[in-house]
Amino acid sequence: MRLFMSPEEKRARAARLEEQERARVQAEADAEKARLSAQEKARLEAQAKTDAEWAAKRAHLLNYPFDPRTEVSADAVYIAKHNSGRIVGHLWGIFVLLPVVLGVLYAIVK
Repeated sequence: MRLFMSPEEKRARAARLEEQERARVQAEADAEKARLSAQEKARLEAQAKTDAEWAAKRAHLLNYPFDPRTEVSADAVYIAKHNSGRIVGHLWGIFVLLPVVLGVLYAIVK
């Protein structure tokens, strides 16, 4: 690079640098668009696969309406793990303790 450039050379150099920068920005934009379109394509393929699985499951349930289901809801799993002791305790109180207490009170009153 020369130390002193004429104004025409400066303008030409500035135009060349602007063109290089524009090309770099365009290449980055194209790469980002390709990446996003690949992500969108993968998302759409996954959605189509899920839709197909649901359609197949729905068709199976229509053909066999009394087919027992094997899915367990998250709520049922939570209750089974965390609240089963409380539920069993309450049921024991209702079906064992309460009749005994009522029987004893009936025997006392009679």
